[in-house]
Amino acid sequence: MSVVLACGQVRSALAVLSISVGLVALTAACGSAGTQQSHPSIKALAAEYLAIAKPANHQLDHEGDEYKDGVKDNLGEAQAALLGEANTESHFDQQVAKIPFPPKIEKAVQDMLVANERRIKLTRYQAESASLAQLRSFTDTRNADNAAVEAQTRIIRKELGLPPPETS
Repeated sequence: MSVVLACGQVRSALAVLSISVGLVALTAACGSAGTQQSHPSIKALAAEYLAIAKPANHQLDHEGDEYKDGVKDNLGEAQAALLGEANTESHFDQQVAKIPFPPKIEKAVQDMLVANERRIKLTRYQAESASLAQLRSFTDTRNADNAAVEAQTRIIRKELGLPPPETS
């Protein structure tokens, strides 16, 4: 049995087929464009991360120097430096948390944010110290918290194709 189509029916069928193919191509193009927008390149993510990390690290270096000066003989200066560090770290966390990292990097980012939140709480608590001796008593615990944050930071930077930070 053969199907015989009139000339008008063939044109209609070809038009429907042509429209269907065009819609499929358009849908595919829109789908891939949406994917690119929701998953920026690693290079773009690295640039966004560095735009946040570089000024934060610079500020932390400054506050760290102020803390080292103050912890010698000026409780108020050391406390102010610690609060500055905590605020800088908190601001860094808020900004980094907004970056749409892929799942593998996001896991390290979340681990870093948890470790950094622990460090921020300790730093703020340390800033409440009533004496320089009490303030200094937190050194070992802060060093451990710093190491935890730095370990996750190294993972993040490696996944982003970046060298390790000069300072943390």
